[in-house]
Amino acid sequence: MYVHYAGTTVRVCPPRCEPWDAQIFSAVLGASSYFHAEASRGQDLESWIGSHVRALAFFAGAPETVVPDNLKSRVTGAHLYEPRVNRTYLEFARHYGMSVLPARPERLKDKAKVKSNVKWISQNILEPFRHERFTSLAQLNAAIAERRARLNAQPFRKRPESRRELYESVDLPALQPLPAQACEFARWLRAKVNLDHHVTVDGHHYSAPAALVREHVDVRLSEHSVELLHRGERVAVHLRSHREGGYTTNNDHRPRSHREHLAWPPERIKRWAAREVGPQTGRAVSELLDAQGHPREHYRPCLGVIRLSRHYGADRLEAASQRALQFGKVGCQSIKSIPDSKADRLPLDDGNRREFSLVEHGNVRGGSYYREHGGEQPQGGA
Repeated sequence: MYVHYAGTTVRVCPPRCEPWDAQIFSAVLGASSYFHAEASRGQDLESWIGSHVRALAFFAGAPETVVPDNLKSRVTGAHLYEPRVNRTYLEFARHYGMSVLPARPERLKDKAKVKSNVKWISQNILEPFRHERFTSLAQLNAAIAERRARLNAQPFRKRPESRRELYESVDLPALQPLPAQACEFARWLRAKVNLDHHVTVDGHHYSAPAALVREHVDVRLSEHSVELLHRGERVAVHLRSHREGGYTTNNDHRPRSHREHLAWPPERIKRWAAREVGPQTGRAVSELLDAQGHPREHYRPCLGVIRLSRHYGADRLEAASQRALQFGKVGCQSIKSIPDSKADRLPLDDGNRREFSLVEHGNVRGGSYYREHGGEQPQGGA
C-alpha cells in the first residue's frame, strides 16, 4: 500500500467561521491500483494515523508493507538505507501486522505508483470540485466518496477490468485480515519521575513506583489511558484525566512511610500537628485538611508543614503558622516562605483599625471646603 498527501487542497468554508484548506490523503494498492482518498484537517500525526485506519477498513484488509514518503510526522530520521520510523506510526503498523518501508529520499521510482495516483486523483476528483462550495469536512468527504466509488468501478483505458474488479481478484485475497479492534492513536513522550514519584503529562500528574524517582520513563498517551514504561517494561497504567493540576495516584506506588500516614484519619493528623509542634500549627493543619476536596489530597502538604519544624524549630514554625492563619494562606509553601524571609520575627498586626488624622497644610483641602463651594472645581492649586 502506497500512501501520500496530494499537493492540492480543497477550501472548506463553514458558516460564520474562518475558511480553511483540507488536506487530501491517498492510499493505493500496488497490484490493482484500487485507491482510497479522503480529506482531513491537516497532515499532523493523528490525522495521518486516522486516515490509515480508515483506508485499511475501506480495503477490508491489511497489506504486508506500507510505503510512505519521508515527512517528519512518519519518518523521524530520513536515511537512504536505515530510515527511522516515528514510534507511533511503527506501533500502528505492528498492530496490523505490516512493515513500514519509507520511500528513499530523491528516489521517485519508490513512490511512482502513488505519485501517478495522486495526479490522477487531482485531475478526476479535485479539479471538478474547484467550483463547488463545501461547508464542512463531512460534506467534502461524502463528495469524495461518491466520485471514488465511480472511478474505482470505471474500466482502465487499455484493459477491460476496473480497479475494483482487479482488487477483488488479486489484492483482496492477499490482504491480511484486520484485527478485531482498530488501532487507537497514541503519542509517545519522554518524562522524568519527580521527587513526589509522579510524572506530569499535559498538566496532570500520574504516579510511578517510588523506586523510579529521578529516572526517565517512556509515556504512551492514548485517548483513554496513560502507560509508563521503564527500559521497555510497563510499570504503571492509569486512566487518562484532563483535570489540569490534578493527581492520579496508585497507592502501591507510594513509599511505605507515605502509605502509613495515609492510613491515618484526618483527626489523628490534626492532633499530631498540635502535639508535635503547637496549637497554631495544629490550627493551620486543620484548616488545610478542611479545605475543598478530599482530605487525602492535603495529607502531603500537611506532612510538609509539620516537618518544617525539623529545620526551623517549633517556635519559629508556630509564629509562621500564626501569621499564615492571619492572612488566610496555610499552604506548605506559604508557611515555609515566612521563616525563609524571617517575617516570623516581625510583630503581628493586632487587627485593630487605625485612625488617621488629616495633615494640616495650605495645599490640602478637606471635605468642608467642597461643601462650602458646592462641589465646584477650584481654579489652580492642588
